[in-house]
Amino acid sequence: MTDRSLVHDLYRVSAAHPDRIAIVAERADRRPGTPPVRVSYAQLATYVERFAHALAALGVGPGDPVAFALPNGWESPALFFACLRIGAEAVPVLPGYGARDLRVVLEATRARVCVVPDFWDGVPRAEVLAELATTLPWLRRRVVVGDAAATGALDFTEHFVRTPHERHRRGAWLRVPPDLPARVCLIVNAVGLDDTHTMTRHTSRSLRAGAGAGAGAGAGAGAGAGAAAAAAAGPPGPHDVAPSAVPVALLPSLLHTVIGPLLRGGTVMLRDVWQPRRGEPAPPGGEVGGLFLVPVAEVEDALLGHPRVAEAALAACPDREHGELTCAVVVPAGAPPALTDLREFLLARGVARAHLPARLELVGAIPRDEAGEVHRPRLREHLQLRWARR
Repeated sequence: MTDRSLVHDLYRVSAAHPDRIAIVAERADRRPGTPPVRVSYAQLATYVERFAHALAALGVGPGDPVAFALPNGWESPALFFACLRIGAEAVPVLPGYGARDLRVVLEATRARVCVVPDFWDGVPRAEVLAELATTLPWLRRRVVVGDAAATGALDFTEHFVRTPHERHRRGAWLRVPPDLPARVCLIVNAVGLDDTHTMTRHTSRSLRAGAGAGAGAGAGAGAGAGAAAAAAAGPPGPHDVAPSAVPVALLPSLLHTVIGPLLRGGTVMLRDVWQPRRGEPAPPGGEVGGLFLVPVAEVEDALLGHPRVAEAALAACPDREHGELTCAVVVPAGAPPALTDLREFLLARGVARAHLPARLELVGAIPRDEAGEVHRPRLREHLQLRWARR
């Protein structure tokens, strides 16, 4: 029985189905008429190998943590498997984390490299990382997707995507660590209700167990079984497509919408921002929040019970320190309520402290669509413009 890592399983699936689509990446800012990014299994395997050599070129080796705080896209899965390939430890970070929480993760993991977008969700992420890096001596490289020159960072596209490091490496082919299946390959961060961060470490074995027995070679089935299953798999059906707008930095999303489907030869569909299209249902109740997912419908209903609230809606508001905060947008009924009044009122109604709004925006009217529902994209744009001026 041969013990293989997840990256070996991915390479076997890629060899069996090179032309099958592995990842479809949908971007909210995609121009009309432009198709989403599609990455085949052959392309994914190529990028994993290239990214692995790109990391090695930066001095990353076995056991070195590599953090990446990116919105959902094909780059994060490729970086994850590239870390596995060289024995490094992948540290996916929620893209909405602000300076305080990103610092906690980088300090706890001692990440050698950190990859961020230049600008995301109303916050200049590259600038935030550049400011943090001055006090993080172990952080060797800042890598930026987008405009890297503005902060003196390494350009992700140039170094990772366009440069064929795998063809020009001096000496032998990049060595695969022999103990790869048992080596820590992933560090997952989670935040508790008291704002404390916990770090959980995983190996290829624990991730395979978490993704389910159908993901590649099961722990007791041997590597050959996984290869045979991948080779015998036919064209993917509807059940082999895994859509997700939940950040892959969260372990359940990474396991069940990335690792599991890819090792079964399915198609991963990632969306950086959940934006409802015509005829597409919203998630039940809806959620907002960077550190905590806040049940929108529940809190909005509770707010409407306040005697000085005529209309209410919740929206995520960008914040440089925390990434984003929950904002209560209120049309007053008479004398405007204060934020402290609303928070005390919600606590008395049984709303969890972690779900309380951190900001209050008083407006004359809440934007609504033709059906009379809250027009949340327009509301979010309004908040971004308002708080950008403050």
